[in-house]
Parts: sequence; C-alpha cells; structure tokens
Amino acid sequence: MSQSQRHHHASGMDKRGVAFVLSGAFCISFAAFFVKGAPIDSSMVAFYRLFFGAIALFTVAVLQKAPLRIPRQCLGIIVLAGALFSGDLIVWHKSILYVGPGIATIIANFQVILLAVFGVVVLHERLSLPQKLSAPLALVGLAFLLGIHNQALPAGTITGVALALLSACFYASYVLTLRRTQSIGLKMAPVANMAWVSLFCCIFTGLFCLANGLSFAIPDVRTGVILAVLGIVCQSLGWVLLSIGLPHLTPFRAGLLMLTQPALSYLWDSLVYGTATEPLNIFGAALAIAASGMGIYSPAGKDHRPTPETPASGRYPPPSSQDKVTHIREREE
Repeated sequence: MSQSQRHHHASGMDKRGVAFVLSGAFCISFAAFFVKGAPIDSSMVAFYRLFFGAIALFTVAVLQKAPLRIPRQCLGIIVLAGALFSGDLIVWHKSILYVGPGIATIIANFQVILLAVFGVVVLHERLSLPQKLSAPLALVGLAFLLGIHNQALPAGTITGVALALLSACFYASYVLTLRRTQSIGLKMAPVANMAWVSLFCCIFTGLFCLANGLSFAIPDVRTGVILAVLGIVCQSLGWVLLSIGLPHLTPFRAGLLMLTQPALSYLWDSLVYGTATEPLNIFGAALAIAASGMGIYSPAGKDHRPTPETPASGRYPPPSSQDKVTHIREREE
C-alpha cells in the first residue's frame, strides 16, 4: 500500500471516528437534563442509569444474536473499565456538592489534557502548535460558557476541586480503557462489549450505594421513566457510539470531541430550564467550538504517522495482510 493510500485509509477512519464520537457525545449530553428530573440521590441515579442501560444493551445483543461470551484474556480490562466509570460518576457527583455543576464540569473535562499527555508520552503522538493551543483554549471557552466567572466559591472548594480533578483522572482512564477494549482483537460486537462494561459498572456503583445506606426504591412511575430513558439514551446508545469511534481517533482528538458534551448540556439546560444566557456565554461556546475544530482538523506534528486501530467488531473491514506488514515495518523504523 502506498503512502497516499495509507493516508487516505487513515483519514477515512478518522472521519468515521469523528462521526461516531460526536454522535455519542450528543446522546450523553442529555444526561444532566434527565438527572435534574430524577428526585433521588445522585449516586442512585448513576446506578439506575447503568442498570437500565445494561438491560437495554443485553436485550439488543440477544436480538442481534451477538456473542456474549467474554474472551478470558479480555475480562480484566472490561471489569477495569466498569470500575473506572463507576468511580468517575460517584466522584464527579460528589464534587458538584462542593463547587457546583459549572466548576465541577470544567475541571472534570481536564480529561482532554490528560489524554493529550498520554498520547504524547505513551503513544509518541506529535502535536502541532495549533493542537497544543487548542485544548487550553477549549477549556477557557468552556469556562465562559458555563459561567464560572459568576459563581461564588462555597466552603469546601479545595475538596471539591480535588474531587473534580480525581474525576478527570477516572474519566480519562475510562476513555482509554474503553478504547482499548475495542482495539485488542476482542471478538465482541460493540453492543455486547458495552453491555458487560455497563453491568460491571452497575455492580460497583450498587456496592457503593449499599455501603452508604441508600435506598434503591424508585418513588414513582415518572422517576422510573426518566431513569429508563437516561439508561437507554445516554448509557446504551451514547457509549456504544463512543466505543465504536474511539479506536479510530488519537486520544487527544477524542478528548477534544468529547468537550462538545458539556457544551450541548448547557444548551439543553438553557432551552428547557431557561438558564440565563449572556454574551460571554455565547462567546465561550464559540471559542470552545473553534478551538476544538482547530485541534481536531489541524495537521499533526512533523513525522507523525497516524495508526488507527481497527476494532474486531465487524463494523469496519480488517486491514489486509499487506497493510499489517507495512504497519509492522513502520513501527520498526
């Protein structure tokens, strides 16, 4: 395969990855809207989000006749993904109690910086100057969008910031682990893969709720419907789309794309709950979008060779034997 053919192949994978990750972020952006409408403890909302999500995913997997058996060599990484996402949900919800949703969301989205560091240090990804500037600019835009400048910091700010930073670590680790589950030759469809991840995450979150003496009772039908939709749309559909798209993008680009999630969440909050929107909020949204686009579509640094990983999900054709030989030679060089 020629260099131009390889570049075209990689670009095609990037376009598919961008489409899937953006679609997934769009679905997940409704999570805050549903969480607001559920009158139960935030940790219980997380549990039922995962519970209903797992039920929906297993149902779809059975209807598709997708194999549900987990290959023995992949069990550990799937369990780890569930534990990491459970930790992210629990810690982030707690950070909101100390510093509010705006600041907690901004700090938690430092995951894009952590993913960029991982890409550079571990994967030896070379970032161009526009890419290096894009992540900080996107976070500044997100700060203006969510109105961090208007929020008075309550007591316990240090604790809240620390929890939000821990949430960012959990989230970045989860994204990388989820990306790995679909790029290590795992012979599972994305739906089956996410079904198991959601189930293990549900178990870890449920154990946390039990340890804290929380009630698992759903107070009324309306709350049950909200929790079911949250699980089906945000957990099932959203994360399946993300799990398909993540292996086709570098961690840095994936992290930038996922910043669209809090921006869209703010938009739904404004439209449904009437959250006040000021010119600075609009400027922040424009800056975040522009910075993300700059980082996603800017050429990579000099000598960077994109090496998208193709998941064994049946969604995309596997590389030919010649592609594999060429890829091995490039890595050896």
